[in-house]
Amino acid sequence: MDASAAAHQSLIDTLQRENEVVSRLHQLLKSEFDQLSRRDVDRIEETLEAKQTLMTELAQLSVSRCNILINKGYSADKAGHDAFMEALDGAAGELLRQSWETLQEALAACQQQNQVNGQVLEASRRSAEQALSVLLGGNDTQPSLYNDKGATQPSMRGNSHIKV
Repeated sequence: MDASAAAHQSLIDTLQRENEVVSRLHQLLKSEFDQLSRRDVDRIEETLEAKQTLMTELAQLSVSRCNILINKGYSADKAGHDAFMEALDGAAGELLRQSWETLQEALAACQQQNQVNGQVLEASRRSAEQALSVLLGGNDTQPSLYNDKGATQPSMRGNSHIKV
């Protein structure tokens, strides 16, 4: 196998490993969603550690992929990836293009799931803040109620305190 073919194969192998890691990350993000929904703090902490491990592995693979491109005289950005793939022909080129497209789609799915998880986390945070405010008797974050016309208005609870 000549140096060019070896670089092509190395890039294909790296992309396939990246796809495997991103697939595991996506599954972990979906699991995290369930844990956030159930407020399973212990499992969320374990998931965070696993996500960090996968992100480190993904970063290392990305560096490897970029180094392969740079060593072949291409830039390590999207334009370099595109130019490298255009220079390939036959089955190797097609396999590389498919692996790259799969990686991009999987990364987009991870990003979307991560955004959903962030929204769940933010809603939980707001709920906890409101509960704490009620327990402490604060009125700066009073919930809104609906009046008879369907418009929102501040609650009428005043400055009552709940004693625990």
